[in-house]
Amino acid sequence: MRSAAGARALRELFPAQPVISTSDADWREQVRRATGGEGARAVLDCVGGSLTRDLAALLADGGTLIGYGRLGSGGTALDDLPFVNRGLTIRGVTIWHWTDRTTGQRAEDVAFAVDLARTSPELLEVAARYDLADVRAAVEHARRPGKSGTVLLTSPSEAGGAR
Repeated sequence: MRSAAGARALRELFPAQPVISTSDADWREQVRRATGGEGARAVLDCVGGSLTRDLAALLADGGTLIGYGRLGSGGTALDDLPFVNRGLTIRGVTIWHWTDRTTGQRAEDVAFAVDLARTSPELLEVAARYDLADVRAAVEHARRPGKSGTVLLTSPSEAGGAR
């Protein structure tokens, strides 16, 4: 988590799971303790930027870094990551890859998402909604430190509502 408030909220939802905020000065040590000093098998990186190097350092040998966002500032050169010597895998994930899935797979994904929204709405907190025309404001909101929840882009439907 990027913020203490976000970490608190996740701890309430998942009390049995370790939740660590990168806003804590000792967050790296907290990760080491939570993984028993072995390192994490996988890290989800929605921030990117200069944080990626720190996250990769906390992976176990053979671990996987999964990047799916670019909210951070700065950058991490591929040469700065120990992926060769430690056998790390680096994966990028984007919604655009979803379009390559079969129609059946996409239908299953949508059904899973709808079921998740019905059974666990607390996992899908909405921070704000922006009209598609206000995409720049939405991106700025998504990058705010301490933001909690998802920033949604909406567009007018044919019936005049948001979709």
